[in-house]
Amino acid sequence: MANPTTAFGYPLRLPSLSSLLMLILLAVLLTACAVTPEPLTNDELTLQAEEDIDRLFIDTEPLSETEVLTLPRAIARALKYNLDHRVKMMEQALALNRFDVDKFDLLPKLVAQAGYHSRSEYRASRNTLLSGGDRDSEPSYSSERKTTTSELTSSWNILDFGISYYTAQQSADRALIAAERRRKVLHNLIQEIFFSYWRVVAYQQLRDEIRKTVELAETEFSNADAEIQERLTDPLQALRYQKMLLENIRKLENIEQELSSAHIDLAALINVEPGTNIRVATPELGNLQIPEWDMPLDHMEELAFHNNPDIRERSYQSRIAVKETRKAILSMLPGITLTNANKYDSNDLLESNHWYEWSTKLTWNVFNILKAPARIEHAETGEKLTEMQRLALRMAVLAQVHVANHQFSDARRLFQRADKFFQI
Repeated sequence: MANPTTAFGYPLRLPSLSSLLMLILLAVLLTACAVTPEPLTNDELTLQAEEDIDRLFIDTEPLSETEVLTLPRAIARALKYNLDHRVKMMEQALALNRFDVDKFDLLPKLVAQAGYHSRSEYRASRNTLLSGGDRDSEPSYSSERKTTTSELTSSWNILDFGISYYTAQQSADRALIAAERRRKVLHNLIQEIFFSYWRVVAYQQLRDEIRKTVELAETEFSNADAEIQERLTDPLQALRYQKMLLENIRKLENIEQELSSAHIDLAALINVEPGTNIRVATPELGNLQIPEWDMPLDHMEELAFHNNPDIRERSYQSRIAVKETRKAILSMLPGITLTNANKYDSNDLLESNHWYEWSTKLTWNVFNILKAPARIEHAETGEKLTEMQRLALRMAVLAQVHVANHQFSDARRLFQRADKFFQI
């Protein structure tokens, strides 16, 4: 009967555990290579849309049908529920989390390892003298076939610490940039609330009057048309009258069309469903007062340069570019690594199974010297670019201040004329 452990006179070995692991790994890699892009199906898109619609207003306080929305209330709801503002809040939180993560890179590395080693045969060997001679007649070994090891190693690279220090500072500046972007969104949001709110006020005040006037104009147009048909008036004069009526109707309809969408804009800003009937508090006509504004133009320019979020963002970008240059210079230096390890080996043939190790290592990539000038030049160019962008932005902000000053003067003059017209 054939020996099951031999084949053709040679010993038959079963696959080892490492061979099986290699086969499994190869199968996983082949499966990964067979992955193809899978676009979302219509059902998945529909389900995602339904879930998103349900989440749009899940944390939003509904607007009651009897509530009369005031301007401060609209601003408060926008600051609390507006989705764009929430996005900027999350971006700021993400930037702060990134800063917290980068701070941990300043700490030394502390690595704990444990392992199990097994061999099918002893690691036996024979010794031979360098001067020649016969090998030892009997092989010897100094390690068991099965051992367990563990170690706790701490290492600290001074060069990596310096680069991580500047990286953490850059992350801190990026967190400040996220805060400035959020502040910009708040500023724009409040402006949009003011604009949409007063459009809704105007629509509530003028809607009925516009519709009545349009109906009256259409009636007059029909009467003029009837007079033309019955030859009761001069046709040329009647046609001119109809043309004037059509022009007025078109102007009124354009005004209504422009103001009628204000409810939708305001609903989106305060995060309520677009079809919600929003009623706003309307001020008493004749009691509106022009706000006092006597700030000198040079002081307005100074405040704009100091408080504008875009300028502040560019200033932080400049600091990030400067730190990038310092990182490029620091990368030229050699790195010094300090290592301390606490190790254990279960090998009974060792004189001591537990020991400590200390080491100091100096590493230096000589080719960094060759690419250092290009990296430094690139970083310095980035600094100059951010400075030029900041100067261009200051010029734009300066122009905005002057334009806003002129617009305020024009708006005050137009309001005074409209108020006089209303009083007549």
